[in-house]
Amino acid sequence: MRLFFAVTPPDHVRAKIAHWQQLWSKSVHNVKWVKEENLHLTLKFLGEVVPTQLDQVVSAARSALVGHPAFTLVVSGTGVFPHLRRARVLWLGLKDDAGQLARLQQYLDRSLSNLGFPSENKPFAPHLTLGRLRQPSEVTRPVFPAENLVLPVNRIILYESILKSHGPLYKPLATFKLQ
Repeated sequence: MRLFFAVTPPDHVRAKIAHWQQLWSKSVHNVKWVKEENLHLTLKFLGEVVPTQLDQVVSAARSALVGHPAFTLVVSGTGVFPHLRRARVLWLGLKDDAGQLARLQQYLDRSLSNLGFPSENKPFAPHLTLGRLRQPSEVTRPVFPAENLVLPVNRIILYESILKSHGPLYKPLATFKLQ
């Protein structure tokens, strides 16, 4: 099982983001855009996990997230990885001024590292992947008109990523409600 933890934006936020993808697609070509229903903010990618370990993963996440308050993030612009001249990934940035998302991610990361899942080596950079370029190329970052769009974070979902020929299918396995 290929697993990851994520925040999934509500439908109205995903619809707005999908609209922004359409706007960006007019100036950037040869992109495999993330489908609207698959838009998410990854908190922790576990990779391949044996099914017998699923209960331990859920338990570790539950203990890491218990008592964590719900909060909001704000869309803060666009960006690319690794850089504008050879872009591979197009993303939408998220502001976490109070550091709540970063703390939540650290708690989750620490709890899962006790099960043998490696901790992240680089600082957590909250973003929503919008698309991946098939060939690295130079791009221009657009400025979207409603960058103050609010993303509520009131639950974390453990997903199984099932790879299909038409793209990934994300199957929710467990939901952790924030308070």
